[in-house]
Amino acid sequence: MYYTKADFESKNEICNGLSLDFQLLSNFVHPLPLSIERIDNDRGRGESNIYDLTYSLACLKIATKYLAASTVSVVDNFPEELGKRFKLLIDPIREFQFDEGI
Repeated sequence: MYYTKADFESKNEICNGLSLDFQLLSNFVHPLPLSIERIDNDRGRGESNIYDLTYSLACLKIATKYLAASTVSVVDNFPEELGKRFKLLIDPIREFQFDEGI
């Protein structure tokens, strides 16, 4: 609960890019598509556009990476109970932890 981004990055290999992911989302949340601070003919009108779509996909990819890492970590911490029971379900999720195509 009191860990910083640097703490997470040092304790877990999957979180190596946490600060960079946070910075990416933080930098673009205000000046880009979903912000009401900047409304023009392309943005903020509720119409489909490339800016909203690209930003939304980046957010989903980052969230998927960390959700997969959390899920795998819980199963790995209980190999006898959860690892054996959910092996077939958890193995396909493992690859989402390492998706670097953001």
